[in-house]
Amino acid sequence: MMTRSVEFEMVKHGSPEYFQAIKLREKILRHSINSFFSDEEISKEKNHIHVTGHVDKQLVATCALVIELENKQAKMQRVAVQQNFQNQGIGSAMVEYCENLAKSKNLKEIYVSARAAEGLSAVSFYSKHQYKKEGNLFEEDGIPHQIMRKKL
Repeated sequence: MMTRSVEFEMVKHGSPEYFQAIKLREKILRHSINSFFSDEEISKEKNHIHVTGHVDKQLVATCALVIELENKQAKMQRVAVQQNFQNQGIGSAMVEYCENLAKSKNLKEIYVSARAAEGLSAVSFYSKHQYKKEGNLFEEDGIPHQIMRKKL
């Protein structure tokens, strides 16, 4: 249940806000595997849509959308919510924001590569939002993942 009001916005690649989002992603997604985003990974995000969520002007959530016009779909990736703001509906609100953003671009589907490891699983979170499993588990960054897809 969301107890605080969250505001989402798109931020420009390379901006100070973007690099704050990178730090949040590293803390939530990469710290446990002792990994950081390389300059090459950051460079590859140049054409992605970067979303941040704020509560009382504090960065609490972020993700990136990769638009695939040729397939009329988007990949939502690098989804992260500050630990002390998890389980408050902020992640759900960000997913809804991204789905609406994808719809506004006339896309038909959105998908994620959800962590499926014990204690790190995002599969149940996306299932609650009507994302359906596709294919078999695969390994990414040493962690099992599951493709999950939703028609918009």
